[in-house]
Amino acid sequence: MSVELIAQKGGVKKEAAIGTRFQKEFPKGDIETLLQSIQSGVLEYARRNKMKTPGQGAFNNARGDWLELILSAYFWNATIGLNKDILVVRLPNVMRMSFVELFDKESQKLIDLGLMKTLDKHGARLDMSNPDIIGVHIKRSELPPVFHKKLDRLGVKEASMLFDAYKILLGKCSYNGILFGLSIKTSLRGDRRYQIVHEGSIVKAFIAHLQTRYWDTSFETKFYGAVTDNVSEQDHEIFKTAATHSIVNVFSPSVKAVDKVYHIPTTDDVEEMISAILKTASTLPQVSKA
Repeated sequence: MSVELIAQKGGVKKEAAIGTRFQKEFPKGDIETLLQSIQSGVLEYARRNKMKTPGQGAFNNARGDWLELILSAYFWNATIGLNKDILVVRLPNVMRMSFVELFDKESQKLIDLGLMKTLDKHGARLDMSNPDIIGVHIKRSELPPVFHKKLDRLGVKEASMLFDAYKILLGKCSYNGILFGLSIKTSLRGDRRYQIVHEGSIVKAFIAHLQTRYWDTSFETKFYGAVTDNVSEQDHEIFKTAATHSIVNVFSPSVKAVDKVYHIPTTDDVEEMISAILKTASTLPQVSKA
């Protein structure tokens, strides 16, 4: 039975599209070529079934999710091979899950009764966009068996599993358990490079707030960017921007909002990036002291 790749309203069924393309293989090679091959499969499906072709906006949205799935699949395999208490998963957008929902009940209570209540009192709010991918410190021995199996393909079943893997973390992350966040872009045109800086600055400010609430500065959270298109020297200069919270505290050193931005045009580059990020994560205090 064939898998439906296009929804009734004309949208792209993202898991089905990428899963059909890689039902018998693991994605490897040039990233843009891989994304284009998935899109071509959807276009061929529409032609073959005499269906309306999804608009470019639908494809742009789907391509972002496909890229995140490819990277999360590579992280998935790398963390299993690393044999450390680290889990890396893709997060849905903030409309489906708030970043705060990752934390345990005690942390959520402190956030709600402290930070959120104070902001609300002053007519302010904290709108956080979720990192595309997040790394956390968690006991892997307590994870279900599926989390210990490497992927040799990225079929529909595997794609759906990666889409939902974040649910294992809901309400379970300790206040010091976030190791890193990763923002993924296909290009830096327009204001996208500033989006990465903003996301990193907000995440690090949020973590700094937790450090003050728990009187604990013994842990650290990193933030990275990953871009498939070219990253210019001017882009790299902008990525040196300081995290906003760190320039108002005279007792702590200023830190960059984004620790590093990686150029990942191919899956070989993805593997190199992941190796570097996980090497750093493995030496962070909350992991190395475990």
